[in-house]
Amino acid sequence: MTDLPETAPSGRNAVGRPVVAVLSTERIAEAALEMIDGGRDFSMRSLARSLGVSTPSLYYHVQNKNELANLIRNLLISRQSIPPSPMEDWMEEVRALVTSIWEAYSSHPRLVVLLMDSPLSSTAATAIYDRIAKALRKAGLDDYSTAIALEVLDGFALGNGLGHVRPADSWGDTEPGSALDDAVGAWNRRPGTMKVAFEVGLNALLNQIKSGGMFSGDAPVGDAIAGK
Repeated sequence: MTDLPETAPSGRNAVGRPVVAVLSTERIAEAALEMIDGGRDFSMRSLARSLGVSTPSLYYHVQNKNELANLIRNLLISRQSIPPSPMEDWMEEVRALVTSIWEAYSSHPRLVVLLMDSPLSSTAATAIYDRIAKALRKAGLDDYSTAIALEVLDGFALGNGLGHVRPADSWGDTEPGSALDDAVGAWNRRPGTMKVAFEVGLNALLNQIKSGGMFSGDAPVGDAIAGK
């Protein structure tokens, strides 16, 4: 990615020295991600300090937090192993893409608040969701049902990803010998339980879409249902 000069909008720095190329949008996104992952207080001012530049210089490259959030989205997507072209099997296509979203969430769970508070304008991220929507349409869903399924799948990946910052004692004091205490104990004794929970849950959701069970009952859905 081409470096951009550290400069005020006028094109010169505060003391009139020659402009030096020290910032790039990728470097800014990486620094912001590092700060957020570390649990440090985050603001555009603190980000500028961590980069060793003035706040106006940072705003020359990134207009606001919304733009920064989408730069981070682009950075995360560039690090994921995403199939370069759609798969024939709609279920495997959705599985691969939702898993890539979950991997980003679970690797950087503290980032989620920033991302959820910023409108999606990352073309790379939008392309992934568009591929999921096309795969769901291939599964037989109409537009409204596709929107519901997208929300359910994304929300599931988000919720499980956030679970990676939850401490082992997050259930609090459970009554010894109770069903909850036994379940929590079994959970804590096994490694990788969040990933297992994600895979089990995703399989269940995909099977519900395939069978049409996700849209059964009294839920208001469109005319076309999966499996028909």
